[in-house]
Amino acid sequence: MPVAITHPPVSRPADSQTTPLNVQTAVIIAMVLVVVRSAAWVFNESAHFDSDQAITGLMAKHLVEGRAFPLFFYGQHYMLAVEAWLAAPVFLVLGPSVAALKLPLLALNLAAAWLLIWILVRQCGLTPLQALVAASFFILPTPLVASRLVEAQGGNIEPFLYTLGLWLLRERPIALGALAGFAIAHREFSSYALLALLAIDVVTGRAFSRQRLRDYLLAVVAMGAAGAAVQLLTFGSAPLGPGTTGAMALDAAFSRYSSFACWRPEDLAANFEWLVTQNLAAVFGWAGHTFAFAREHAVATGGRWLGLALLSSMVVATAGLVANRVNLKRSPAVEFPCYLILTAITAAFVYAGVGCIVRDPTLIRYTLLTLYFPVGLCALCFAVKPREPWRGTLVTLVTLCAALSLADNVRHLAGWLRWPPRSATRELANLLESQGVRYARAPYWTAYQLDFLTDERVIVASFDKVRVAEYQRTVDEHETQAVYIFENTACDKDGVAFRQWCLTYLERVHSVR
Repeated sequence: MPVAITHPPVSRPADSQTTPLNVQTAVIIAMVLVVVRSAAWVFNESAHFDSDQAITGLMAKHLVEGRAFPLFFYGQHYMLAVEAWLAAPVFLVLGPSVAALKLPLLALNLAAAWLLIWILVRQCGLTPLQALVAASFFILPTPLVASRLVEAQGGNIEPFLYTLGLWLLRERPIALGALAGFAIAHREFSSYALLALLAIDVVTGRAFSRQRLRDYLLAVVAMGAAGAAVQLLTFGSAPLGPGTTGAMALDAAFSRYSSFACWRPEDLAANFEWLVTQNLAAVFGWAGHTFAFAREHAVATGGRWLGLALLSSMVVATAGLVANRVNLKRSPAVEFPCYLILTAITAAFVYAGVGCIVRDPTLIRYTLLTLYFPVGLCALCFAVKPREPWRGTLVTLVTLCAALSLADNVRHLAGWLRWPPRSATRELANLLESQGVRYARAPYWTAYQLDFLTDERVIVASFDKVRVAEYQRTVDEHETQAVYIFENTACDKDGVAFRQWCLTYLERVHSVR
């Protein structure tokens, strides 16, 4: 059994004993802030909920009822159904709802914030205040990013935790490999952390020792075993929901990478321009974003001042590193911040450099790990123990970034409380139930929301993308009773207009306003 490579303990800064903020207080502050930026997205079903998230909720419901064992996201052969498994016990206690679906994701956000601060203090020697300041880019992102971090879409917040877990297990090769195999099966973005770990070992020279090579071999074997275990479970899984239990091709999970990765040199310039001007601008908020509420009220977030504060923070952090570069040499305290920076850079460059789909405004979830870049850069600056004015200036500027983001999140939350917008899909679900409708057909982005919001009391089959085969069969069997729901389509004389939909064959509805 290989002997783990150990590092000498990192000494804590002298001023860590006199700081008015201890670790427990820093963690409590972080958790309160995470709840504030997440509350509107977790507890208001009209804030951010779509059919992709509804599928996760339906998987959890089917798991609780024993109707299906969802291994991967329904209709796919990749992206483990971890969020459905986490939601299932919550559904068992609270019943299925959007809030119950997202509560476990809020818990994962809280866990990531706690673990990030703990590592920065224990392994990097930062004071609790410095750790809280550095971690604030994750703790207090823009409202748009906050919505994605509690999105039950399949794997937005989990790679943040996997990245931290892989770091903590880096000297335990079997556990590292097992977690890596599971994490990559869940969300392939977790592989960026493995590349960063390898890069750290190469730079420090550890990668070339006989001991480390044995560790790599053990880790690869454990990762392969974890991947094989996942594939074996496919024989008992239900790829398209209840009634579809059966085997899937053993190589199915690996076909995801061929569809995700493309190398198109002619697109690189435009892709990297999109990365900076659109994708990262949305992630970090310098482009600004406006949220519309009921009665034509709106809240503008992010923008020029946030971008300027962020840029100033990064410039000062970089200058502080250059001024204290002598402290970078052979210090284990700097390895974790460098690991975060490398993971974030890999996420950005893989997205823009080898992704098949890049110029899509909805894909900011592909680069959420870039939040670790400013966290790592600020932590790295603090870890080299800069003197004033670098330290104080950096704390001031990052605190300004956090304050601006906090103000945006609070104003956004206040907007939801003051002018709560109505959920059009919820109103449509209520209409169908009130009219005794049991079967319907609708476009994908309407169908599965209705299935979840009605707790499957109304079975709605999808016109296009099929995730649950049982719904298609059931509606086929009751075709004459089915209501056809079309979106953004003008109604003819046989249709009934409701919001953005046209309902056809709904004979019992004579007037809808």
